[in-house]
Amino acid sequence: NSATIIAEEEEEKNPQEIRCRMRPPPTSPSPQEPRHRQAGTIEDGTNRRLQAQRHSKDFDKGAYSPRPDKNPNFRLFYLRLAFILIICGTLVTLLYSPTIDSSSTHLRLWGREFIDKRYVAVEEVDWSQVSKHLASLNKLSKDLKVGLLNFDGEEVQKWKQLAPDSECTTFALDYASGDVKWETLYPEWIDEDEQFEVPKCPPLHLPKAPTSLKLDVVAAKLPCRKWEKNWSRDVARLHLQLAAAKLAAFSKEHTVYVLLITDCWPSPNLFSCKDLISHENNTWFYKPSATTLKSKLKLPVGSCQLSVPLKAK
Repeated sequence: NSATIIAEEEEEKNPQEIRCRMRPPPTSPSPQEPRHRQAGTIEDGTNRRLQAQRHSKDFDKGAYSPRPDKNPNFRLFYLRLAFILIICGTLVTLLYSPTIDSSSTHLRLWGREFIDKRYVAVEEVDWSQVSKHLASLNKLSKDLKVGLLNFDGEEVQKWKQLAPDSECTTFALDYASGDVKWETLYPEWIDEDEQFEVPKCPPLHLPKAPTSLKLDVVAAKLPCRKWEKNWSRDVARLHLQLAAAKLAAFSKEHTVYVLLITDCWPSPNLFSCKDLISHENNTWFYKPSATTLKSKLKLPVGSCQLSVPLKAK
């Protein structure tokens, strides 16, 4: 074969080049390559171990770091400390707070664990009108004695500032029971013949003023809920007016003025128009008759009870 003869001749001419050309490519790494790769693998493992040790040291440092922003245990410690300080401050405030004299307990603010929202009056007092009426009464007596009903602490202090020479006395009033509704005082039907029971009105406790107390003015602040449909049918409002009438009627035998602070018209059954001296804004100034008030207070609170029984006892 001519091709075989040519190949043999070329091999005879340059046998080394032919061998290199015919040698297959190496399939296994050289002796130096495994050493290089093994060395690289060892270095990578060492670097990983060093990085893991650094991370572990950083974590240990963070766990015992005194800085609160790095250690949640310190944050919890400061929160507990602040909570304990708040509790201690509250206890000290309660222990060393000034005691309040129960004899001068005020209806809305002093000595009350619970405030009945039915009795809360949100009207602003027109102090210019109050000052004007007090000035007119000071002409009659320099040392006025004023009875206050349903005013808060700041308003009582304002009264004392307007009349520094006057004696202001606050009166407490027991709230009416929550079961007492307007329909309870004025029911549609009662047992007039007393076949099943004797009709009786629920109690509305009135303040008891000392017999020696001599008041010149009785001032009361009445709630007014104009936004309600039947705003005039308000048990708390009626209760406060009865209390003011009681203080004015049984304060010795002399003229006692009544000053009512309310945006709504007072009850004409107690304070009639003929007794009204002045009315401006929400200030109503009356000069009622003590005899008339006493006779009205002897009547039942509403139609829940007969003033005179049909059957004679």
